Amino acid sequence: MNLNKTARIVFFEELYRYELLQQNTITYTEDTIKKRRLKENAMEYLNKASYWFLRNKSYIDAYIKSSIKKPIDYARMSVVDKSILRIGITEMFYLEDIVPQITIKQMENIASIYSTENSIKFIGGVLRTVYEELTI
Repeated sequence: MNLNKTARIVFFEELYRYELLQQNTITYTEDTIKKRRLKENAMEYLNKASYWFLRNKSYIDAYIKSSIKKPIDYARMSVVDKSILRIGITEMFYLEDIVPQITIKQMENIASIYSTENSIKFIGGVLRTVYEELTI
């Protein structure tokens, strides 16, 4: 899947909104699609990623919790960082046509835009750990 950064950012923004508003679904408005000029492959990504995330949210969140060193970190984690990690885990577990190393780099890139320097390192470290576990 040839995927651009815009599709991932749209997914990030929707996951962020999903968490803040305590929604039970993720929707992409026509306005978002037009404004971002999303192509067919981006919409395919968004639909697949949303489907797999919503279907496996509890498992994804539990996996994130188990992948961080201190469980208290998850409870205190920002919605931004949690959303980025959720995207990374969703891609690595359920979107097999995306190379995990690309996912890690893209999640670090999104963190560099929306989060802190410490978060970039934290997110990269968690996702690298997940990747290593998947390749064992």
